[in-house]
Amino acid sequence: MSTRKSDNKKRIGRILRLEFWKRQFLNSSLAKVFCWITRSLTFRFRSSDRWNILLHCGSAQEAQHLKLFSEIFSDDHRARFKIMIKASRKKAPNVYAIIKKLLPFPEVSSLRAYLCEWDMIVGAGHAEYKLLLDPRNCPTIYIGHGPQNKCLPGARTTITYDQSAFKKRSIFNLYKKDQPIYSRMFEEDEKVRDLIVETIPSLNNVITVVGDMFYDNVLSEANHREEFRRQLGIGPNETSVFVLSTWRPECLIESVGDAFLEESRKLLEEFQFTISVHPNEYVAKYPGQRVWGEYLRTQREHGYIIREPDEDFIPHMVACDIVLTDHTCLADYAILLQKPIICVPVNPEYIWKGSITWQLYQFAPVLDDMRNLRKALLDAKTNYPMDKLKKLANEMNPFAGRSTERIKKEIYQVLGLVS
Repeated sequence: MSTRKSDNKKRIGRILRLEFWKRQFLNSSLAKVFCWITRSLTFRFRSSDRWNILLHCGSAQEAQHLKLFSEIFSDDHRARFKIMIKASRKKAPNVYAIIKKLLPFPEVSSLRAYLCEWDMIVGAGHAEYKLLLDPRNCPTIYIGHGPQNKCLPGARTTITYDQSAFKKRSIFNLYKKDQPIYSRMFEEDEKVRDLIVETIPSLNNVITVVGDMFYDNVLSEANHREEFRRQLGIGPNETSVFVLSTWRPECLIESVGDAFLEESRKLLEEFQFTISVHPNEYVAKYPGQRVWGEYLRTQREHGYIIREPDEDFIPHMVACDIVLTDHTCLADYAILLQKPIICVPVNPEYIWKGSITWQLYQFAPVLDDMRNLRKALLDAKTNYPMDKLKKLANEMNPFAGRSTERIKKEIYQVLGLVS
């Protein structure tokens, strides 16, 4: 009885919040009609000498990918980028500062972003409200912010391709089901595309394989290993362990973070540890809950290197000798560089079957008990299945070095412009 009263109290609390009514209005057909009118009034025929591109950004991680995308067109004077930052990120000063540093373009208000028509809208993550993307006359592009590897229990495919990727039923698409909200969604590999289309056929003409900008970026820096180690203060004879964690309760830092710190402190004379957690772990979720990012900063005094959210992960990845990880997409870059990888246990329902991460978990050693950390690290140095790792690394990047030209070609084609 008390549980039911508590649930009702929470439900009433949500209804009384302004955010609830804002969401209801922005999801309504009335708001769609109003935006359709204002966008039609501000629509202009696309010219070949200038095009306004709106980058909508919801996190520091998305900003890193949008930055790479914008740099592809740095030599094209026609591209005029503007950014719209998710409202909640503006309330987090540290995250907002990171985004502005990575994307130094003019910022537009949410009102202008929603009401005006653009030549193109590009996002590395889904928009907070679908109204930003639908209805639109301009192309809408999803570039993603990491390889496809995560899913939710019982989901038909990855988190990226859940209902956020499809239009909401309204008077604009009353009789159409599973209608994609994007003009194009970029993927790095034909195998990934085929797995998704097999489950969701309506994405057949939407998902475009262009390669991976970050894959190319990582490989281009692989020869700078010694330089990176000197810059990071890693000695030539030290064994560097790069610890990676995504976010949510099932991630490494939230599930076994305390146990890892307890055991790794005993090994600091034998190994050097660099810890990298998801930018969301630097934001308070609930009052009184530990903010792991802030807590990890205090561990520097013990000798740990803590990678900041706005700090490039590539030097750390290239410099390390071993990787300890959960199902974060950053693990895929470790595979690409053929680093011995130790995994922590993750419920298989959270890993998309067939993904690169899923394939990694089929042969990589899984550390069930942090008390065995030292043994696992020593085994990774001398007895790792490198043949399987090398095979996976060679298969995962079929368009190595070609992502820039393929993305450029696709964007020009979508805009109907000449390169």
